[in-house]
Amino acid sequence: MASWKKIITNADDSDYKNSNVNATDIDANVSNAEFGYLNGVTSGIQAQINSAASSGGLSSEQVQDIAGPLVASGGTKTGITVTYDDTNNDMDFVVANQVTASAVAGVLTAGSNVTIASDGTISSSFTNTTYSAGTGVALNGTTFSIGQDVATTATPTFAQLTVDNLTFNNGVIQASTGVALDLVAGGVGTGASIRLQDDVYIAGDLTVQGDTVTINTGTLQVEDKLVKLANVGSPSTTTADGAGIQVEASSTEAEWPELKWDNAGELTGWTLSDYKSTLTEDIPVAVMQFGTDAPTGTPNGGDGMLFADKDNGNLYIYI
Repeated sequence: MASWKKIITNADDSDYKNSNVNATDIDANVSNAEFGYLNGVTSGIQAQINSAASSGGLSSEQVQDIAGPLVASGGTKTGITVTYDDTNNDMDFVVANQVTASAVAGVLTAGSNVTIASDGTISSSFTNTTYSAGTGVALNGTTFSIGQDVATTATPTFAQLTVDNLTFNNGVIQASTGVALDLVAGGVGTGASIRLQDDVYIAGDLTVQGDTVTINTGTLQVEDKLVKLANVGSPSTTTADGAGIQVEASSTEAEWPELKWDNAGELTGWTLSDYKSTLTEDIPVAVMQFGTDAPTGTPNGGDGMLFADKDNGNLYIYI
């Protein structure tokens, strides 16, 4: 159990204890007698398998002479004849009646404007010569037009365009009341991007739902005095574990220095990691509290908290 301990410089170590634990070797080897018994059982099983394999059986010719007449002469066959050739060891299957295209055509019924030929070819003489133009569309003979070019390379102009509760008018994109406005490039989940070339002003809050936010700028200005990390719906010491700041100081991430809050190590609190290729240790940051007497109770700083008794010149650590 953690408690305040005075940091001393003499040989008195009454505040610290050490204990050793002795272990006993356990031998779990199988004895020679047990192994010999298992080996005898395995050999006996193999002997039975070898004996069964060498006991003989039906030859290929015997199997053919049994199966051939059974298939050729036995059972009921409709529209098919089976003959067994014992000399060449094969069977011939002959189908008496085969379906032809004309037979199929004979059982089909042609609908209106549909013709079925004797060879099974199906054709239609149906044509629709009645056309009508809708609102804003002109019909001239069999040609429709809307008054301007709408080809893929054209630049048509519309006074206002409304599509599924979304209005484009005079440079403004506006969604209907109660409808969220989502800008998605290439379809949801395709990884396509939306590029805004000039300055962007956001009057309301900005919420980014993604795994990585990259800011390629020389100067980052933040008005708020406090930057909040590990902001989740149900915060806890578990979700906050590892939150901090990392500096990219080399080409290898394992060597980047960090200042982060650690809840999984020996001491709960801030840790510094001045990473190098030969040293990647998280070093706890001790917090100092000052007073005029020996400390009591559990400090808010938790394990690793330091306390300086200024009046008596003593230093304590909570651990």
